[in-house]
This record gives sequence, structure tokens and C-alpha cells, in this order.
Amino acid sequence: MPVKYSVIQRYLCILLCLFIALPFVNTTRAQQTADAAAAVNNLPSDTLPDYAEYLVGHTLPAAQDSYMIPATDFSDQKNCTVHGETVLTTDNGFIEWTVSVPKAALYQVALVHKALGDDVSDIEREISINGQIPFAQARSVSFHRIWMNNPEDMNEEAFRKDNSGNQLAPSQVQADLWNTLYIQDIRGSRVKPYNFAFKKGTNSIRISGLRGGMLLKSLIINVSKDINEKSYAKYLADHKHVDYTGETIMIQGEEAALKSSSALVPLTDRTSPSTVPSHPVNIRLNTIGGSNWSTPGQWIEWTVNVPDAGFYSLGIKYRQNMVSGMFTTRSLYINGEIPFKEMSGLEFAYNGNWQGLVLSDSDATPYKFYFKKGENTLRLQVETGRASDIYARADEAVRELNKAYRQIIMLTSSSPDPLRNYRIDKVLPEVMETFRRQAQELKGISDKLAEISSKKGSLNTIPDNLHYQLESFIKDPITIPSRLDSFKQNVSGMAAWLYELSFQPLEIDYITLSAPSMGTPKEIKDVNAGFFQKLLYEFKAFIGSYTTDYSTLGVVDGSKAETSIDVWINSGRDQATILKKLSDSRFMPDYGIQVNVKITASVTGISSLLLATVSGMGPDVALALTNAEP
Repeated sequence: MPVKYSVIQRYLCILLCLFIALPFVNTTRAQQTADAAAAVNNLPSDTLPDYAEYLVGHTLPAAQDSYMIPATDFSDQKNCTVHGETVLTTDNGFIEWTVSVPKAALYQVALVHKALGDDVSDIEREISINGQIPFAQARSVSFHRIWMNNPEDMNEEAFRKDNSGNQLAPSQVQADLWNTLYIQDIRGSRVKPYNFAFKKGTNSIRISGLRGGMLLKSLIINVSKDINEKSYAKYLADHKHVDYTGETIMIQGEEAALKSSSALVPLTDRTSPSTVPSHPVNIRLNTIGGSNWSTPGQWIEWTVNVPDAGFYSLGIKYRQNMVSGMFTTRSLYINGEIPFKEMSGLEFAYNGNWQGLVLSDSDATPYKFYFKKGENTLRLQVETGRASDIYARADEAVRELNKAYRQIIMLTSSSPDPLRNYRIDKVLPEVMETFRRQAQELKGISDKLAEISSKKGSLNTIPDNLHYQLESFIKDPITIPSRLDSFKQNVSGMAAWLYELSFQPLEIDYITLSAPSMGTPKEIKDVNAGFFQKLLYEFKAFIGSYTTDYSTLGVVDGSKAETSIDVWINSGRDQATILKKLSDSRFMPDYGIQVNVKITASVTGISSLLLATVSGMGPDVALALTNAEP
């Protein structure tokens, strides 16, 4: 009996000790939670506002005055060099000007510049107004270089051919041209200049180098006139001319005069005999654009010569077969201006085949475009169009949800305790409010996307999944810590989805200018080949496969070589073409040795080089081999 009483006494003592210690444990954990919550609530906010927030905070009128400041009239500079009436700026310096304005207003800033250097990347600059970067996007502003076909790779205006009859894609070189470019916002429905708030009196504008060299002639400060606000009726009234009545004029897409990217090279399409020009066996450069022409702000410009001044109808043969269920958007410039507001958002629908489009109004009446006699320019520029609102809202949602994720892991760590209730809904009420707000926003984004694309498709999947997850977090917040990894993956997927949404590819075969009275010209009406035309084309291609060696690159100016060597390259045709071009232009003139380049690939699982070497038919040089090959 005494033994049993002693055991009971011992258990009672243990329970009493636990009861006394429990408040201290709870107090410590509560204090830890409170400290974590305080740290989360004191997270540093972004130092710079978004451009939209910047405009909300600077509700000033648009300026009515304008200024042109010579580049040499700078007030301060670092690592800049004056060359006559121009200034050379580098990627590790800055240049600053001052301007005095009569009253506080919103101004736009443009640079008259020329890109320098051999870098193919865009030039990047940081913009500061009165000693401060005004908004986040001004941290890094891009300025396109202007590119053109290398004249040395052309036979005047025609593409060069090798001795097999294949056209050779020219390399791209920078055009020696001055360019006036506003500091631009590429995220809106249309690429347009940023508005900067200037105070009354003296203001400073500093351009700091981030990447690339730039030669500056002048700085322009004004508010550019918004050409695309002009109505079509006003446009017609401003150009009192007769309609063109001659034959249809065709402008080949691959013969573009200028481009904003060195990646916009002439392309080859051999899928259809209707592509102009086409050949069933030999390579023809016959299109331009595609996936390389997909970033907002990129443009392609053609030079157009017309016999008479007057009004023309404009048609485009295009293919948009990459963004399923959506359209891509372009703005049209004629002689440097958007003619009227409808031309700032041309939409090109998805289809696997080539399509023809005569630019028309909602009643299918073709628009009339004025061209002066002689040389004109026609430019198509990538825009985000009607999807811009979705893009801006989704971008904001990603930022907000990333911030919420950081707040949560400051409380839970990146590896939360699965047995602990972090009471996120009590400790971090602002996170739960973010989830409620963004759940509704994601639903609105998905609905808007379905509205502009006329149906729900694969593009709706990512915002819908994240919307459903946020709804479940709101309903059952205790599950948030255990599902942080999937939440992080969904937010990352949303960020990748943003890039997919801004992807605006378009491939151009040709553009037509025709008489308005003609309606839809034959070149736009019949853009795809018929059955028998395709059959004949494929039959010729089949016969040609027995008579043409597609693995060997043709020779250009081969008669100059005295001897030759064989080079095998285990790579694609583009890389082999570059090697061939380098050998013909640099190696052969110096050494008098012709380089015969052949593309090889293993089709049996055994190295073609090994088989050729064993048979005594190997090359003199082999490139791009795998590590397993000798």
C-alpha cells in the first residue's frame, strides 16, 4: 500500500510541474510568433513605384512647350567624349543636362542617337530626373539598334546564290543612321513614350550607361502628338487625292530595308508552293519574322516605291501558327506615322495555314492609305494590344503574391513544422487580405482572357489553378504552411505565363498595295495552294531528293580556289552556313584553299565519322563531335 501511494505521489508531482511550466512555454511561443509577425510587417517596401503608380502620384497636365538641347550643352558628365557636335557616351558613365520649364507638367524625353559598337544586344540606359530614378521601369530602358542586310552579302538588291542555286541569307550589319527614339513604355496596349514629371523652374535629366555605346546629337523634351488618335475621316480629309487605279504592287517580306533586331533575318519556308518565291528543291529566302519577331517594340520596315500619289488598299499575307487560341498585334506606320487610330492595334488571328488580310473596317470596307509618289516607308511594330491590361494586372498579381510568400516564410521558414499551427489568418491578416483580393483578380484576368479570345483555352489554366488555390487558402488557412511549395510553383508558373502572354510572333510573306476599287486582290484572296498544285510541288521535291545532295553546302566563288579540303560538321544548317560563309570570306582568300562543308548526322546509331574513317572516306576536318567520338 505505501508503494502504491508513492507512485501516485510521483505522477502528481510531474503533472504539477508541467502545469506550472505550460504558461511559460506558451508565452515564449507567443512571443516568437509576435516577433516574427512584427518582422514581417516591417518588411522594406520597394523603393521605386511602378510607372502606373508614378502617374497616379503626379497628376500634372501635359506640357505644351518643347525643347531641343544639343548633346554638347551638358551640365555634367562622366566618361563621355565630345566629337564635334556630338557626344560619345559609354556603358560606365553618365551625361546630364538641365532645362528650365515655366510650370510643373508631364514631359516626354527623346534622344537623337546613333548606336555604336559590334554588340548585337540593345543599348540600355538608366534615367534620372532631378537626381532620382522616377519609377522602377526607368532603372533600365532599352534603345534598339537599327539593322540591315549586309551589302557585301547581296548582289545589289538580290540575294546571292551558291553554285547549287540556293539563296544565301545575308548577315546583318548596323545601319549608319541617326535615330530619334522616345524613352518608351512597351507594356501598354501600344508602345508609347513615358511621361516624366518636371517641376517648375530648373530640372535635370541624367542618362547613365548600363550597356553599349551611344553617340548623341541632341535631347528632345516635349509631348509628342498622338498621331493614332486621329480618326479615319480626319485622315481622309487631310489627304485629298484620287484613288490609285494601276496594277497590284507586291512588297516581299524578306526584302525588308531596316529592322530593330539582328535576329530578324530572311527565312525559308518550303511547306507550300504558294509562298513567294518558292522552289521544290533549292532554298529560297521568302519570309521574315516568325518567333524572332515577337517582343513588344520590335519592328520591321520596308521601302515602297509607288508610281503615283494617291490612296491605296493595303493587304498582308501572313502566318500566325504559334499562339493558339489568341491573336498577335501590330501597329502600322507609314512614313514614320500611324495614319489613324485603327492602325495602332492590328490583330492577326491564329491559323496553321497562310492567311490573307486586306486592312478593313468593321463592315469589311477596305481602308484607304495615302502614299506619296516615289519612295515611302512602311513599318510594322510589335504591340501587346488588348492583352496589355491583362499583362499589367497579372504582373501586379505576381508581385503581390511573391510579397505574401516572403511574409509567410519569415514566419514559418521555408520548411514549416508540420505539427504546428502558425495561425496565419490571425498573425498575418494582411496576407489573407492579399489572397482574397488576388483570388478575385485572377478570376477577372481569366474571364477577360476568355472574352478577348472568344473562348477559354490553355492560356486560362495557370491563372485558374492559382485562383482555386487561393480560394482554398482562404477557406482553410491551417493548410497554408504544408502547401507552400505548391504555392511557390504556381506563382512561378504565373510569372512564366506572363512571358507567354507577351509572346507576339508573326511571319510575313508579302504585302500588297492595290487599287481600292479592286476589292480583295488575287494575291491576298488565294494565299494557299490547291490540291493539285501541292501534289505537283511534292512530286518535284520527291524527285529532287534523289538528285540533290542536301548535306553539302554549295560553293560561292569557288573558281578562285586551287585546292580544297573537306570539313564535316555535326550541327544544323544555320551553323554550317555561318562556317561556310567565314571560310569563303576569310580563309579561302588568304590561303587559296576551298573549304567544302558537309552536314553529317548519325542515322544508324553508329557515328558516321567512324564508319567513314574505317572505309577510308573520312574528311580532312570534323567539327562538333560528341565526347564519345575519337
